Amino acid sequence: MALKNASREVRLQWFARQVIDATWTGSPDGGEIQDWALAAGLITEHEVTQADVDGHTGALDTIENAEHLDVGDSYYKFSTDLEAESVRWSELSAA
Repeated sequence: MALKNASREVRLQWFARQVIDATWTGSPDGGEIQDWALAAGLITEHEVTQADVDGHTGALDTIENAEHLDVGDSYYKFSTDLEAESVRWSELSAA
């Protein structure tokens, strides 16, 4: 089974293992972590369009330093697995 077809739980476990294993052997850089998150389907890649740059889509509203993005550049967003409304945050405060 390919990682992209695995369950959310397995993809999250795989990602966590990648990060932890990398910290035990050195320091993973942000690019490696981003690549793992992309491979696990935890983030999605998007291409900046002219409508994005012109502010018509609102797609860049939450992207830090979005003013430096140009048409054709890539940006990343959390997948539905990690969107705030998809996570059961209440479990973190349960007794």
